[in-house]
Order: sequence, then structure tokens, then C-alpha cells
Amino acid sequence: FLALAMIAMAPRASAYEFEVSARAIGEGSALRAIDLLAEDPHLARRQFELTLSLDIWDLGRDRQPLSLYAREPENGPRLSISTYLRIRHDFGPFTSGQIVTTGGDVDAIDLIPELAPQVLSLDVLYAYFSAENLADHLDLYAGRQLETQAIDMFAMDGLKIRLHSGHGIAFEAFGGALVRAGSPLGDARYEPDGTSAAECAEYVEGPVPGSGAWRPIDRPIINDDDQNPFANDFDRCPQRDQLMPTFGGAVALDGIRWLMARLAYRRSMSASPGLIGPADRFDYPDTGYYPNELGQAPSYGVNHEALALSARSIIALGDGNTTAITPFGGVRYSLLHGIVDTARAGVTLRAGSHFFSPEIYYAVPTFDGDSIFNVFGSVPQTDMRLRYELAPDKAPWRGFVLAWVKRFSPDEGIDAAYAGGAQIGARVRLGKNRVGRAAMFSEGGYGGTRTGGYAAARWQLSRDLSAGVRANTVVFGDSDGSTFAPAGVVVGGQLGATYRINQGIAVHAAVDESTGPVYRSRFRALAVLDLAFWPEH
Repeated sequence: FLALAMIAMAPRASAYEFEVSARAIGEGSALRAIDLLAEDPHLARRQFELTLSLDIWDLGRDRQPLSLYAREPENGPRLSISTYLRIRHDFGPFTSGQIVTTGGDVDAIDLIPELAPQVLSLDVLYAYFSAENLADHLDLYAGRQLETQAIDMFAMDGLKIRLHSGHGIAFEAFGGALVRAGSPLGDARYEPDGTSAAECAEYVEGPVPGSGAWRPIDRPIINDDDQNPFANDFDRCPQRDQLMPTFGGAVALDGIRWLMARLAYRRSMSASPGLIGPADRFDYPDTGYYPNELGQAPSYGVNHEALALSARSIIALGDGNTTAITPFGGVRYSLLHGIVDTARAGVTLRAGSHFFSPEIYYAVPTFDGDSIFNVFGSVPQTDMRLRYELAPDKAPWRGFVLAWVKRFSPDEGIDAAYAGGAQIGARVRLGKNRVGRAAMFSEGGYGGTRTGGYAAARWQLSRDLSAGVRANTVVFGDSDGSTFAPAGVVVGGQLGATYRINQGIAVHAAVDESTGPVYRSRFRALAVLDLAFWPEH
């Protein structure tokens, strides 16, 4: 009676939903060293990677939870937390070993700074708190956020606000610090293009303004006991360590199911390092990291500034299930460089079981405002593709044909170069538990020629065990001088299997062997313990 009374009098409790996903991957490889007289004639890598993600949603809600990805029809705020952590370590002699020099043995990471993120790194790819539907119109996101748009991607530590006007338009504003390799628990892949961690130079003043020269930054002498085997002990790049404030905003269509459009602006800046040592350490007074004899170096410089517009529409014809037109496009104008550096347009046409997808893509490589690569000319390229796919609803097969042409536009006075190719393939389901794929391709023009194909099959041996096999070959023709790829034939094969241990837990294993004109044998093996396994249906 007492227990029943306590249950009847107990208030309603709030709860939350969560999901944890972990994955560990180990990989080893070995490549013959050029120095055949070395003690070990192989460059070996032993890589280990561990990822851990945690998602929590429905915080503080006392109603029936739906899903992390579902939009609830009920009013009220939606609170959630999303995090993704990664640890990487390469303990092989290629990255963690030493290089013999005239001055003695030196850690490889000290002579090759780009190895630093591979030797040992702890990265937080994203970790943010979100509060959506506040007062039915406001969304807040705080923390490390990864923004992936149609033609732009960046990571930021900061705050983003989205306001839904209720009249088909949403407004966004964000601000914070761009994630760089030098950011706390930052990932090097988000470093702006064109920057390097090796052999950074500083401006050393001369007897008169403008007569100075760029010289490598002095490397301090470090005792063996003080050297860090997981970090570069010599190179200094003060500009890469500067905080890079980032801010911007966007205007987007909101709540229109058949049309999506977004106009966004983003600007990133960083401070000039200034003095990195005593002003009198050289023959002439040092006025800063950059030339600043006349006070010409700004306190801040622009690293990135661009305006991007993207749009996508879904136009259903008839009943909407068999005929539809989906046009899409985007363009980005770099205010820093004063050019359109990215543009994309295309359309997907569906008529019953027929799919047509013409697309054109234009790109000009642009780099961080601090990069010396901005001085050199970048070759614009235009890529045009046409894909046709035949996928009957009830047929056990589907096929596709792809044709493409790429145009490279060098400097004025030089003729444009072209490359092109075609590919044809099919996918066949042989019964309930077997699937086969095959494709052939041929490419030629700028960069040389290659022709080949592959055939693959996968079958379900039991409820918990599946296996797959693949064979491929590529014939490389003579290069036109634009590449160093030798002519010859590459033949390879792969064999893999997946075993489901329990619900959501599986083991994947694969081996790969190939031979070609560059190497007589290249063997690779991969094994994955998957703790978030959900097979495709």
C-alpha cells in the first residue's frame, strides 16, 4: 500500500536521450626506402586512430522524445549537445624515427614539421550546445561548430544565432575564432589553404628602408633532454599561432519546401606578430615580423573574405513521384582576391526510371591572405559532366553512363588544355543475398591516358556474415609530359568480410594486393571494430 501511494504521488520526471559511438582503427604500411644502405630499408608506418562521439538531446523535456534528427511538431525549446573527439598516433619509424644528418641523429618531426599532426594529435572536430525554437523564432549554437555549405566549409569556436522571421526568411549571424592547427585541440585540416609549418621566414631590416631580406627564423639550440618526440623543436611560425577572429552572417529562405536559397558573407582576420625577439638582435633595429621600416605593416590583415550565394529547387511534375526537375547552383566571390573563385550549376531531371544530370563546375585556386602562393598565377579549370542513369523500379539492375570534359585555362598567350573521358557501369542484384557491380572507363588528354575497369561482388553468407571481392585493372598510356606517371598496366584485387557480433557491433576486415610498373607488390590489410554498426537495408 505504501509503495502504491508513493507511485501515485510521485511527480512526472523529465529525461533525455543520448547516443555514444566509438571506433578504433589500426593501420600499418611499409615502403622501400631510397637509401638502400640504411639499417632498415623500409619506411614503415603504424597508425592508430580512436574516435568518440556523444549526442544528447531532449534535455529538460517532459514529452515523448522522437529522434535526434526529427523535427518535433510541438512548441517549446529543443536543447541538445553534440561532440566528436579523435585521437591519432603514428608510432612507426617513418614519423617517430630519426634522420641521420652531419650534426647527428635528428627526430624526423624536427626536419619535417608536417608530420606533427600524424605523430600524435588530440582533436575535437566539433563540440557545441544548441538551443532551438526559443520563443518559437530563435536558435542558438555555442561552441566548436563545423559549417558545411554548398561551396564553403570551415570550423569556428564561437556563437551562431538564427532568427526565423515567420515570413519565409531566416537571418543568421555568427562570430568567433577560426579553428586552426594551433587552436586548442584544433585539427590541421581546417588550416586555411596555402599556409605551411615549415621553414617560416621573418623580415630582417637592412641599412636603409626597403633593403632588408627574408631569412629563416633563428632556431634555438635545444638539449637532447629537452626535446619533445611528439612536436617540432626547431621551426617557429608566429603567424600561424595568431588568433583568427571570424564573423559573418547570412539570409536564407525559410519554410519553403520546394525552394532553398542562401546568401552568406564571411570574413577572417589575424593580427601581425610584431617583434618575436629583442629589437637589437640583428645588425639593424628590428621593426617587426613583416617589413615595417616606415610603419607600413598593418596591425591586422585579412585572411579570407567572401560572399557566397547558393540555391536549390525541387519542382515536381505530375504526381511528383515519377517526374521531377531539381536545379541547383552556387557562386562564391572572393572579396580578398577580387575574383569569382568557385561557381557551380546543374540540374537533375527525372522521368520515370530515367535520370539525367548535367553539371558544370568552375574553380580558381585561392589561398589564405598570408600565403605566398597568392603571388603565383593559379590555373582556372572548368569541369563539365553529364550523367545518365537507368533505374527501373522493379528491375533487379540499374546502369549509368558518365561523360566529362575538363578545360584548363593557363595564362594569357598559352593555349588552353583539355582532358576528357567516359565511364559506363551497372549494378545487378542476384537473388536476395548477392549483389554485383562492374564498370569500365577511358580517359585522355591533358595529363596522359588511362583505360580500365573493375568488377565486384558481395553476398550475404548468413544473417551475421557477409563477404565481398573486387578485381580491377588500369592501363596507363604514355604521358604528354604534364605528369611523371609511367606507362604500364596495374592489376589489383581486394577481399573483405563483415561479421556482426551483436546488435550495433561488427568487425570489418579487408586485404588488398596490386602490382604495376612502379611497384611489384603492394599489400595492404585493414581491420575495424565498429561499435556503431547499422547495416544498409
